[in-house]
Amino acid sequence: IILPEGLKSIGGSAFYGCKSLASITLPDSVVTIGGWAFCMCNNLTLTSEALPASLKSIGEKAFIDCRSLTFTSLPEKLNYIDSWAFRNCVELKSIIFPESLRFIGYEAFQSCENLTSITLPEGLEIIEGKAFNSTSLASVVIPDSVKVIGERAFTNCSGLTEATVGRGVEDLGDNVFASNPTLTKIRIPESMQDELIKSGTDVSLVEWY
Repeated sequence: IILPEGLKSIGGSAFYGCKSLASITLPDSVVTIGGWAFCMCNNLTLTSEALPASLKSIGEKAFIDCRSLTFTSLPEKLNYIDSWAFRNCVELKSIIFPESLRFIGYEAFQSCENLTSITLPEGLEIIEGKAFNSTSLASVVIPDSVKVIGERAFTNCSGLTEATVGRGVEDLGDNVFASNPTLTKIRIPESMQDELIKSGTDVSLVEWY
């Protein structure tokens, strides 16, 4: 499918369940991709270059179960990724998030089982619950700009060995780093001791800074 320049929005469920759709040309004029827009497009192989340069928001479940996506970065103007947006996108392996990003929704990347590396930008403010649950992240650095980390945001990450929490976190959810058998170190600011105890984090892994 080739969509024309000038198109600004792809509506909800626009290509829902098009399981044979392998490629689509999205013009740089597209600003929003609606919820469920490409849900279950199992053979869609969008690369970083194929994503619209002006894209600002991705709706809930927009690419859920798109098991062939291979992008490694997201557009530089993107500021909002809604819940379940890329859940079960198993071919995603490494993602650089843009500096414009402010919000990552609930279970946005859950069960992206081959995702081993992410770069979270300074400016990001909210990581909702289970956002990166059941991935293969090896390490994670949460920037100082992040204020909220939801419950179980980084649980069941089979290869996670260390994590650093930024100084700006005001709300740390329950069991953010639970069920990570390879985790050996969590770097957390001393100012967050009370919040840490409430969250149920294993304090034996903590390195204060």
